[in-house]
Amino acid sequence: MVKKKPIYINGKFLLQKITGVQRYGNEILKIIDEKYTSDNYKLIVLIPKGVCPNIKLKNIEIKQSNFLKGFFWEQFYLPLKTLRSLLINFTGSCPLIKVNQIVTIHDAVTFDSPLGYTKLYLIWYNNLFKFISKRVVKVVTVSKFSMSRLIYHLPHLKDKIEVAANGYNHMLEIKHDDSIFDRAKFNKNSFFLLIGSRNPNKNFKLIKKLINNYDCREDTFIVVGSKNNLVFKSDCSNDDLENFIFLENVNDSQLKSLFMNAKAFIFPSIYEGFGLPVIEALSLNCKVLSSDISSVQEFAYDTAVFFSSNNINDLYSKLKSINKSNEIDVTKGKWQEFTWTKSASKFIKYINKLGYR
Repeated sequence: MVKKKPIYINGKFLLQKITGVQRYGNEILKIIDEKYTSDNYKLIVLIPKGVCPNIKLKNIEIKQSNFLKGFFWEQFYLPLKTLRSLLINFTGSCPLIKVNQIVTIHDAVTFDSPLGYTKLYLIWYNNLFKFISKRVVKVVTVSKFSMSRLIYHLPHLKDKIEVAANGYNHMLEIKHDDSIFDRAKFNKNSFFLLIGSRNPNKNFKLIKKLINNYDCREDTFIVVGSKNNLVFKSDCSNDDLENFIFLENVNDSQLKSLFMNAKAFIFPSIYEGFGLPVIEALSLNCKVLSSDISSVQEFAYDTAVFFSSNNINDLYSKLKSINKSNEIDVTKGKWQEFTWTKSASKFIKYINKLGYR
């Protein structure tokens, strides 16, 4: 029997809290595990030292390091371990020095809208992306918008970058959990939902201005997210607005229940690589009020209601309209074409094409 050549997957994201990029990695990995077969290659997920990941794979082996973790594991151990093999990275972070790797860069936000990030974060990632753009064999991103912006800042990517977008299917598999309403002390169908970190790019300050300047004191705005000072500079903290409420430590089942019982989902972001929460909301028949950013319009142009991200009057008008309307049908639209299976199939194609290197 011919020994199969190993192809490695950077599994550092499996030890991290799930946000957008970790969701991408988890869902793509699970489908590759189900779909990928080869007589020539063997897929192996490498993970750093730490808590064992909560993921079950049927066909892909998981190997955990006994030493090093985080940055040092990824920049020193990982390129040595994968020296003669292809490495796949799903979440943006990758070894600086490795050439034979596929890297997923989810957006160009550190170039286009850097004010929300710490200086150290910007220095590292901007230089990392500039360096690898000239060397790695393949780059993947999640939208046509992100691809155009990355090529603008990193012109060497022009002939090596493709789009493998986010999907929505995971939301249909999750069981909803209504216990969140007992914990948070508010009722179903009585609130508008927002999701995201307190990064200024999420533009939550626009919602606060809305509450302070218009007759929205009787409306409740629930914000699901967390604060990460190591990455983001926050412009939005808890204050005396009783109807602007942050919820932390919300699991997937509770989030699904919030989507299912919100008046609408509001997405005021001024910059996104894709806009994963929007497609999650649409998949659960939740009306969406979104800023008119290009990445979201790619998949929700025919279902979401859009407003100008810097126009509070437009937001107020659209909010009142969506609040009263029962005619908005989000069950059919372009968004249904965006599945994890379709994007995972692209990665399988890349693996088959580049695995021999």
